[in-house]
Amino acid sequence: MSRPCRSAWPYWNRPDVAWSPFDDFEPLADGLVWRPETESDAIRALAQTVRELGPLHL
Repeated sequence: MSRPCRSAWPYWNRPDVAWSPFDDFEPLADGLVWRPETESDAIRALAQTVRELGPLHL
């Protein structure tokens, strides 16, 4: 059993896995991740925009 974020569902959809929501857990947080060698002005701008927006409650 694993506890993935609900937002990960579209990316990890597998026909051999049954998804059952758990409604009594605290929300999990997602975050931006990238390899340092791929950092660019565009990635830094995206990260700054995300910081400015702050947490989103979906």
